[in-house]
Amino acid sequence: MGLLLSMFGSALLIPFAAVITAQLRRSEGRFSPLADSQLALGALLVLLFIFPMIFLETAAYRPERDPNEIRLLSDLAWMGFIGIWFTVFCQWVSTGQVILWGRSPRPIYPRWAGYTCIWVAPLSVPGSLI
Repeated sequence: MGLLLSMFGSALLIPFAAVITAQLRRSEGRFSPLADSQLALGALLVLLFIFPMIFLETAAYRPERDPNEIRLLSDLAWMGFIGIWFTVFCQWVSTGQVILWGRSPRPIYPRWAGYTCIWVAPLSVPGSLI
């Protein structure tokens, strides 16, 4: 039940990414490739959350399986969770670039948020060391 609830919760990343994209488009202008890439990466992120949860559900579905098979599915799921840094990295960078490049007299996001995004991006990379 917890995994099903988590899968439902991860689907809520789509409206979250859509709202951020709408605000980035206001800042970036009519043609907004960075905002569009942020939306596409947000949609991909949902799948990168749901698939590892499906693997964990598969591991728990038949407890009579060989323990090595259960361990394999568990390892596959957790490596998927920790290894999704590449999507989040690109989201942080594109969001930070839009915030820092915006020249609006009334910016939507404060400049410190752009610097924070740029700094948080490399902090997600150690997930690849798994």
